[in-house]
Amino acid sequence: MILWSLLLAMTIGNYARVSEVEGDVVVEREGEYHPLTLNFLVEPGDRILAIDGRAELEFRYRTVVWIGKDADFLVHRIERDLREFELRDGKITVWNQKKGEVRIVLPQGEIDLRPRSRVRIRIREDGNVWVAVLDGRIYVDTDEMSLVAEEGEELEIDRYGELTYRSFPWDDDFDSWCDHRYVRYTVHFSVIYWEPVVWVGFWDLAPYGEWVWIPPYGWVWVPHVTIGWQPYLYGYWTYRPGFGWVWVSYEPWGWIPYHYGRWAYIPGRGWVWVPGRTFSGGWVAWYVDGSTVAWAPLGPYDQVVQGPGHRSTWVAVTRKSFEHPTPSLLTGKGGASKRLPYQPVTLKRPIRNWTRQPQLTVPKVELPTHLQEKVKRVALEKGRFPKSRFPNRLPEPKGERKTAWRPADTFGKSAQKNPGRSRETFEKPTAPPLEQPGKKSSHSPSPRLRPRHTPKLHPEERTPKKFQRSFPDDEEKKNHSRPPRRDKDSPSWFQSMRSLGERVVGMWRSRQQTQDSKKARKHTSRPRRPVDSRKGLKDNR
Repeated sequence: MILWSLLLAMTIGNYARVSEVEGDVVVEREGEYHPLTLNFLVEPGDRILAIDGRAELEFRYRTVVWIGKDADFLVHRIERDLREFELRDGKITVWNQKKGEVRIVLPQGEIDLRPRSRVRIRIREDGNVWVAVLDGRIYVDTDEMSLVAEEGEELEIDRYGELTYRSFPWDDDFDSWCDHRYVRYTVHFSVIYWEPVVWVGFWDLAPYGEWVWIPPYGWVWVPHVTIGWQPYLYGYWTYRPGFGWVWVSYEPWGWIPYHYGRWAYIPGRGWVWVPGRTFSGGWVAWYVDGSTVAWAPLGPYDQVVQGPGHRSTWVAVTRKSFEHPTPSLLTGKGGASKRLPYQPVTLKRPIRNWTRQPQLTVPKVELPTHLQEKVKRVALEKGRFPKSRFPNRLPEPKGERKTAWRPADTFGKSAQKNPGRSRETFEKPTAPPLEQPGKKSSHSPSPRLRPRHTPKLHPEERTPKKFQRSFPDDEEKKNHSRPPRRDKDSPSWFQSMRSLGERVVGMWRSRQQTQDSKKARKHTSRPRRPVDSRKGLKDNR
């Protein structure tokens, strides 16, 4: 039991949530295509095709990926220390907020993002890759060379893996959309009423609801909904191994309230969400009959919640429509669709016996007709796009892959362990890349490109050339490169300390003499004038 709990906890962390989707976007999973809807659960191995739209993926470990139109994006690994993706075509923007490293596999190489870094990548039709560093620092590693790109730098990777610095026009509709979505993650709330277990979906609570204090639950969240609304109504169910039945909501805020905590109905206030700390695909009670499938929300005390006026909250649908749902790709005001993917039915008698996680046939979601035609067209046209270097790529175990190089003089402890190559090796010119068949090699490395290891130079060598001293030969430079060391046993050290002590004593004596002279002038006796006693004062004569 303990082993199963640990395995389930490790599996639950490897997911991503679709926090925004616009247009026609599909996901390929186990050879089948499914429409990508809001709050869809993305797992390692999924392939996302933005046919005629764009999407935003929000990962548990503080990583956000914006996928642009005509993008071919794969998710390889989702772990605490490493998130690995692959971009085969199109453009994306990746933001690694805090923990771990993000690796993006490209046809020509790899890009590693350190924490607090944001990068924009685009693969053109000719196969070249454009990279722009918006925040932080990235490490680019290709078959030909490697470099570190800082904030504000832009570079291009050609088909042969050669790197050049240049600027590109980036201001388009996708970039404006990414910047607009980026702002919502940078806003910090002054008061946090609930300690978040995960940050996935946390930023959607404030715009669509408010926090109130209701005994005995404490702080609860009240959504801004219309009359007649209830939880687990607008959305559909999907089954995933390790997660069970997962509720995919149409509401833009429908991630945390449906997977963490329970729902309760308060007369005079309506439906409120009571926060919790345990993940579940959906906190509901199930009822399965011969031709009917029904579910209802569970309250904090593990009982079915009753609606206004003790109304039943069971949502019943036919079993046939449950096994073949039709998810709605149309969204209404606020990003929520008001169309149910099932065919509802009316229960003839109240339900008394209910179960959890029933054994039902896994639903098979079919693409709409217009999406099926687009997928076929894209599959035929994908031959003109550059293929991936890893068609059957398996996740690499930790420790086998060498991390991208980093400057030795910018990382404290790592600089001592790996000081870099010697100065003689550093001054050697970089060898040109290998000649490609059918291409003349007339390449000279760019002066801005840096080698794999940066040596740890002396402070004098890092000064500008116009301030450096000139020596006639190397021997004299070697003798004068550093100032002479002062030893405590040398006479010069005693002389300097003695002179310093004499100066301090002299300053102290001069100050004492000044203070004594001021006191002497203040207490000097002067003759007093005689005072008339008739005025009531003493006569000093």
